[in-house]
Amino acid sequence: VLNVLAVIVPLILPTFVVLQEDVLQTTTSNNCRQIIMAMRIWANDNSGLYPDAKLPQARTSNEVFHVLFEEEIIQDERIFGSKASPYIPDGNIGDAPDYLKALQSWENHWMMVSSLQTNTPGHFPLVFENAMSPDWPLIWNKDKVVQPARGRVWKGGKIIVGRADGSVHLERRAQSLCQPP
Repeated sequence: VLNVLAVIVPLILPTFVVLQEDVLQTTTSNNCRQIIMAMRIWANDNSGLYPDAKLPQARTSNEVFHVLFEEEIIQDERIFGSKASPYIPDGNIGDAPDYLKALQSWENHWMMVSSLQTNTPGHFPLVFENAMSPDWPLIWNKDKVVQPARGRVWKGGKIIVGRADGSVHLERRAQSLCQPP
């Protein structure tokens, strides 16, 4: 039995690793879709503008996304995480009306492009996985494949990008994002 296991386990292990990464990508993509949907709900009530229009001096996407909690569009911060990320929401958003504990430092895996509207051309990126820094051009760490590190990538140097048309895809870093309009 041990001999059989010694032969089978090395054959099965790579398949398990690939399946595990697929599950992480799917979960992370679904989180991105939920964030985009919440932003579109907010925009529908605010002349087609996304939440960053309310906070023109915001320094981080955390501040912008926090508006979605204040407006009670989102009640669970866990959609802002990814199990393949160092940014892990603790699930504690605090109390109404301010929800001061929502998306504190190191609880948001996502970045966003500011100054977009619901009528922005669909190919523009809206929400995407965190880069090394928020400065253009955005850079990801190709040496941190599926590791919980800032700016990490998926295999093939890809990141998850949510676009203005609501689509979410796994895309190559260099081709995924363009300078904001």
